[in-house]
Amino acid sequence: MPHTPQAVEALQAQDVDENTEVTFLHIDDDGAFNELWESGLFTEINRGANTLIDDYEEEVVWPEAFQHIRAAIEIAAKSNPSNARLATFLQWLGEVTDEAERRGMPLVFIL
Repeated sequence: MPHTPQAVEALQAQDVDENTEVTFLHIDDDGAFNELWESGLFTEINRGANTLIDDYEEEVVWPEAFQHIRAAIEIAAKSNPSNARLATFLQWLGEVTDEAERRGMPLVFIL
C-alpha cells in the first residue's frame, strides 16, 4: 500500500527505492505463493474488481473496489479454514485494505 501520491507514481513506474513510503505484505516463498494462488483469493479479487492480478501482471486496485477484496478474503478464508499461514495473510490483507481506505490510497498488487 502506498502511503503518498508520490509512492503510487513510483510503484506504477516501477521506480521504488528505500525512500518510497509503502506498506507491503511479504510472501515468504514459492510454497506460500502457491497456497495463496490455490486459495482462490486472487481469482475472486479479479472477478469482482475486474482486474488481472497474477504472477506476471501488476495491478492497482482503488478504494472504490475494496469491497471485492474484502469479499475475496471472506471466500478464501471459508474455503480454506485449516490453513493457518493463509489465515494470517488474509488478516494482514484485510488490515492493509482498511488502512488504505482510511488514507484514500490504492492497493498495488505485485506478485
